[in-house]
Amino acid sequence: MPMCDEILVVTDLPTDCVLGRFRNHRGTNLVRYLSGHTGKLKVLCREGRSENAMKSLGEVISVPLRTWLGQARSTSEGNIECIGIRVVSIHHFMWRFERYWFDEKYAGIRDLGAVLDEILISLGFSHRSTRLLRKKWRIGLTAGGVLPAIVGSWLKERGLIERLVYEDVDYLPDGYSGRSKRIVNRLEQRVIGLSDACVSVSRSLQSLRKSQGARETLYVPNGVDYESFAPARSKTPHPPTIVYMGTLMPWSGIDIVIRALPRVLRVIPDAKFLIIGWKSDMPYYTEVRRQVENLGLTNSVEFFGEVDYRELPRILSRGDIGVATFPVRDLTDYSYPLKIVEYMAGGLPVVATDSGEMSRILDESQAGIGIDPSAEACSDALVRLFTDRELFDEKSSNAMKFAKENDWATVLAPELDLIERLSVE
Repeated sequence: MPMCDEILVVTDLPTDCVLGRFRNHRGTNLVRYLSGHTGKLKVLCREGRSENAMKSLGEVISVPLRTWLGQARSTSEGNIECIGIRVVSIHHFMWRFERYWFDEKYAGIRDLGAVLDEILISLGFSHRSTRLLRKKWRIGLTAGGVLPAIVGSWLKERGLIERLVYEDVDYLPDGYSGRSKRIVNRLEQRVIGLSDACVSVSRSLQSLRKSQGARETLYVPNGVDYESFAPARSKTPHPPTIVYMGTLMPWSGIDIVIRALPRVLRVIPDAKFLIIGWKSDMPYYTEVRRQVENLGLTNSVEFFGEVDYRELPRILSRGDIGVATFPVRDLTDYSYPLKIVEYMAGGLPVVATDSGEMSRILDESQAGIGIDPSAEACSDALVRLFTDRELFDEKSSNAMKFAKENDWATVLAPELDLIERLSVE
């Protein structure tokens, strides 16, 4: 018997992601989980596929009309109804001019353009949502970034959502700088002030929201579909292999692992480094490729690019150690990287930055080694795990145990309890 009759979810994910193309996204797993406990689940999302972005100058010119007046498309699967609203991004179009767009001296302009673009899209999205819903929803959740925060606030203020839950998955201002960071901070404060509860992915974020006056907070960490990673735990023959999976950005710390690799190769000559992820920052990706070539590592480093989520367990079956060597910043202190628990589900011990939430995860799981984000510390940790079989087996066993205990069905249960309580108060 469903616990809640109806739930509305606002997300910035595209329709295909909501319905499972990238099932490792927290928002996707949340929707899937909630669908089993509600009579009807409506999801407001971006229309089209995940790669939907502007292709031409004509779309740049018509962006206001497309956003405010564009048609929505309904897609249903079981009791999930996705209402995809047409969204196009000037910011993504500017990636065509990456030589200038990603130049560091234009960072302030780029960030301001990105946040204004996001606000324009969000206002259009809110306008369309208001016209499409035509009823009041008892429970609304915002799952994602700036767009869901703005849209959720808009719908709550206009009485279309009675009780609002803010899915607090990141410290949003850290993705911006200068004036843009202050704007996003105000937007985030606004949705927190309007929300009836904040569900934070990390204890650090939960503490921050309490200090910012959130009415109610709940810590719900990231989880994993443990059984889907069974193929990763059945290892295929391979050389000692390090794995990174995720977005390729300056904060990803891939360059730290590459600089550590020559020292690792002196001890373990056949070691490999697999990099799986979307090259969303082209200058960083180009610099990393150049770094690999300059260090003579082309035979030791393999770039997979973006892969289908269903392929990850197979690729991880060739891996031994997962890395998350992020430079220390607010993002590091507040985030709970989903990749960490997925590495663990594949039986991979983790080498990660010993800071903030990641320190707590490593302490709790005893499934890896925390380091200062430097090439020397990284190489020492990698060599230690590769050469000490007893330590490796202990960390690997702890990793699988922790991941199994943090299956999505387990970690999301308290959030469902919160939603049920809010729905009847």
